[in-house]
Amino acid sequence: MMTNEPLTDINKIVKDTLYLGCNMLDAHSWIELDDGTIIDYDDKILATASAFGNLNIVRVPFPVNIQIQILPFVKKIIDAFNDATLLCSNDELESITENIMSCAGKCMLRTYIIKNIYSAKGIKCKVVYGSLGFKQSNNKYWYEYG
Repeated sequence: MMTNEPLTDINKIVKDTLYLGCNMLDAHSWIELDDGTIIDYDDKILATASAFGNLNIVRVPFPVNIQIQILPFVKKIIDAFNDATLLCSNDELESITENIMSCAGKCMLRTYIIKNIYSAKGIKCKVVYGSLGFKQSNNKYWYEYG
C-alpha cells in the first residue's frame, strides 16, 4: 500500500499464503555489520523488483517485539529450505543458492546464508527484519515489503 508508514502489526506481516509449506511474510530482511554497514541485494536489483521501485530506498527495522514475533515463522521457512536441499544434488544446490543470492524476493533465505558465511569467518553481524520501501517523487513511500 502507498503509505508513509511501514507495517508494525504482526497480523499484517504474516500471510496465509504458503511458501515452502510455510506462511509467507510481508517483510524484508538484511544483514547489518557492527559498524552499521548494510548487506542487502544491490539497490538496482531491489529497484527493479517493484513497479514503484527506484534508487531512493529506505529500510525501516520492525520494532524489536515484532522482529521477535516473526522469528518462529522465519525458522520454519529456513527449516523447510534445509529439508528441501537434502533432495538436491550439489550442482542443483549451487544453482539454487546462486538464485537466492542474486534475485530479489528471497531475502529471508539470503540473510540466513550470509549470516552463516559471516559467522564462520568470525565476522559479527545481525539479521534485521523490517520494511523496505521506495521514496516517491511526491515524498511518500511505497513499502513493497513490510
